[in-house]
Amino acid sequence: MMQYSNPAKAFAGESHSRLYLLYELFHSISSTLDTEKSLHLIIDATMKITDATSATLILVDWENQYLDIKVSRGFVKHIGNIKLKVGEGVTGWVAQHGRPLLVTDVTQEQRYVQLKEEIKSELAVPLILDEKVIGVLNVDSTRMHAFDEEDVELLTLLSKQSAQVIRNGQVHQKMLALEEQVRRAERLATVGELAVGLAHEIRNPLTIVKMLFESGSRFDARDREIIREEMSRMNRIVSNLLDYSRPLEARRERCDLNTSLENALILLSHEFTRAKITVVKNLAAELPSVLADSVQLQQVILNLLINALEACPEEGKISISSGVRGPHIIIVIQDTGSGIPAEIQKKLFVPFTTTKPKGLGLGLSIVKRIIDEHEGTIEIESKLAQGTLVKIAFPVNDESE
Repeated sequence: MMQYSNPAKAFAGESHSRLYLLYELFHSISSTLDTEKSLHLIIDATMKITDATSATLILVDWENQYLDIKVSRGFVKHIGNIKLKVGEGVTGWVAQHGRPLLVTDVTQEQRYVQLKEEIKSELAVPLILDEKVIGVLNVDSTRMHAFDEEDVELLTLLSKQSAQVIRNGQVHQKMLALEEQVRRAERLATVGELAVGLAHEIRNPLTIVKMLFESGSRFDARDREIIREEMSRMNRIVSNLLDYSRPLEARRERCDLNTSLENALILLSHEFTRAKITVVKNLAAELPSVLADSVQLQQVILNLLINALEACPEEGKISISSGVRGPHIIIVIQDTGSGIPAEIQKKLFVPFTTTKPKGLGLGLSIVKRIIDEHEGTIEIESKLAQGTLVKIAFPVNDESE
């Protein structure tokens, strides 16, 4: 049985196994990519394991030479705005030298800087990543000799885990940034593919308006109505394309999925006509709204419709329906295309999986990520030579009227 240097630790050891606390901590932080949540879990575990009065997890800003308090516990007032310089205090010394520092009596330590009254002892260990100090894990106590070498070992272990959490968070953020670049690139590629078709779509109403102007006759009410409708159509086509290509910040708002479907169909109308594809719509009237990013929704729907279009032979058919099932809005897109091989179906959402000779295989993985971010689901059923059915579901916005 573990022996502790003071009664408080003995009590802590009897009530909560320190090793079990470490096991619980590592299990919890391994199941999340939320860096801030993980750091809070680490600082809470640090307080329990060391029986500390207060604790801080600090990151080093080497460019500006100061310490940034990211997470703290045991302080009456907020200390996040306090800025210590690298080299200042016990924590600053540890950051500068990259070695643990155990202070059993702060009154005998010239490097000690008081952040809280009645502190008697302190322990700080560095967070090291790729042989560089990135932060410091620090604990204090109102008791003298509250920490020992065993605490140094435990905090060193926790500091290594903290550094790994920070690394994982940095990698995750880079992956999200790269994925957003891929989403943006895919949107622009789609815009490029649609541009020729949209030119035809705009030229048709322009021809009608031109003929009316060149007829030389005065416009009657019917002529004016035709011009108004054709101009509105052109404006709608161009606006949809610009909205889709514009790099907007992600934002959640009330969205009508039927409107997203109709906008996508407008953008693809020339392609459907060129390929002699019959589009059958069965959209439920007065759908509740969803809380979503409208540009990302458009990207999902366009991607799925383009997949259906490319899978269909000439004179094929694409059916699109929308409706409500329980707390979800359901969209179904079904085509009479070539279908997807069984071995590909198993990894449809894995990046770089594709049946297209020129495709990157990123489309469906991005679609899946967007749907997941909106707490939705996607299901795909496909049979060779018969076609594919895609069903996506989004939760109804609780604030829908």
